[in-house]
Amino acid sequence: MVLLAPYPMDRLPLVSREETARTRRLVRALGAWSPERVDGLAVGLLGAPLRVRTGVPEALDAYRGLQSLVDPLVAAVLVVPERGARAMVEMHPRLAALLVDRALGGEGGAEALGGGEPLSEAERGVLAYVAARMLEAAGAVDWRVATVLTEAEAARALLE
Repeated sequence: MVLLAPYPMDRLPLVSREETARTRRLVRALGAWSPERVDGLAVGLLGAPLRVRTGVPEALDAYRGLQSLVDPLVAAVLVVPERGARAMVEMHPRLAALLVDRALGGEGGAEALGGGEPLSEAERGVLAYVAARMLEAAGAVDWRVATVLTEAEAARALLE
């Protein structure tokens, strides 16, 4: 005999109306962007394939967002000024170093990874350029790259 029981609704995470509204604004601001177009741009811009895949956007309250930041950090801060939307896209520092090297015509080899030191101001500028081109190719025309952060403290100051 099979016993059926109602789903234990108390196990579902609670989501506030504010969190739901923030997630809706982010999804609306993203619009109909296409990761496939980014993949195509990467070959032309970087000379190598790059696969961009997204998951479900996760809205973090300020406390959880601050707790998730670690050093070394590389994060592009994206904004839609007209809508007040803001997003932070983190990436592994080694990936950031490889993107910068490839964008500048390098081979993206082991020497491009460096010794784990933070990106210089010029490298952050190159990474912002790459991110802006990828946003444009993806069709996220309203989004702008506000800055590229390499320190968790700077990201914390931005989120507070």
